[in-house]
Amino acid sequence: ECPEQVDGPVTVGNDEGDQTSGPGVIKAFDYAYYVRRSGEAARAVATPNGVGTTTDLQKSIDTRPAGTSHCLRITDRGTGLYAVTLTETQPDQAQPTVYRQLIQTVQANGKTWIASISKDDS
Repeated sequence: ECPEQVDGPVTVGNDEGDQTSGPGVIKAFDYAYYVRRSGEAARAVATPNGVGTTTDLQKSIDTRPAGTSHCLRITDRGTGLYAVTLTETQPDQAQPTVYRQLIQTVQANGKTWIASISKDDS
């Protein structure tokens, strides 16, 4: 379950997203990764140095079994920075894996792009 909702600076969901906002592009990246299972589609919403190569992304995607689902909790920290809690649920695991990330986005050419993804150690 991953109900779509926005509550002030917090966005929750896992829809296909878009490039009109920070939460939109973060959703678009993870939708490409988990649902479309496409390194190329994930790479397409990032800046040239934002997330690694299409090949590296595809290798990472391929380590997850088909049917792996995800849910995002995206908190706006201002200036294009988002604290993201990504919950990944693999079909053969009872407990989900939770990743805490900091994702920096930028605006360019009328779209929002992922500039970097790093582990959130806070």
